[in-house]
This record gives sequence, structure tokens and C-alpha cells, in this order.
Amino acid sequence: MALLGSQALGVLLAILVLMGVTVEGIRVSIGNFINPPIETMTVQCILDHKDRGTMEIKPAESVPFFVPMYFSGTCICAFSAPGFRTTYFDVLNTKCNCDTYSGCDWVARSDGFHCNHEFYYSWAH
Repeated sequence: MALLGSQALGVLLAILVLMGVTVEGIRVSIGNFINPPIETMTVQCILDHKDRGTMEIKPAESVPFFVPMYFSGTCICAFSAPGFRTTYFDVLNTKCNCDTYSGCDWVARSDGFHCNHEFYYSWAH
């Protein structure tokens, strides 16, 4: 019975992919290069006027969340950490090239925010 359930789920996911309802991911993490080290970073994101809630991230952790593949709105996130000023920006900006398969991988470091291994934003001053 459980096998039938997992097969049905697989068929449903295949149908959703064919219908273009697949999702891409956004992952936010704290890099290993924050000096002095911080214990937690708080992230609060608003996806096209809907609050996604507040997430706390510890070093070496990441917090993934998903948005519709063809989403064309904004996802403004506020990043707060001890010793740094709260910084806001759109994590879905086109500069980062958030592609539909691998999404965006944002990493916070001492110098600022990197997406898919490239530097994009400094912490607010």
C-alpha cells in the first residue's frame, strides 16, 4: 500500500512538472568567513507582500525555502546579525541569475552577501 502511495506521489509530481508548477529554491546560509564569528543570523523575507516569517540561522546551517518557478515578483529579505546593521535586499534580483533549476544560494560573510559564489551586497553601514 505504501509503495502504491509513493508511486502515485511520483506521478502527481511528474504531472506538476509538465504543467510548469515546479519550484526553484532559495537557500540562505552563514559563511565560514564571518569574523568575529556570530552565533545566529535572523532572516525575515516578504515574498510579493506575504511575510514568510522569521528564520534563525546558525553557522554552517542553511535555510531553504521555495518560490514558484515563473514567479516575477520580489522577495525582500532583512538580514540581522550581532555586530552588523540590518541589511535589506531582493534575493530574487536578476543580478544573481537565480536559474530555474538550482535557484539561488545566498551566503552571508563578513564582507557582505554572496549569491552563487559571487559578491553582490555589503552589509548596511
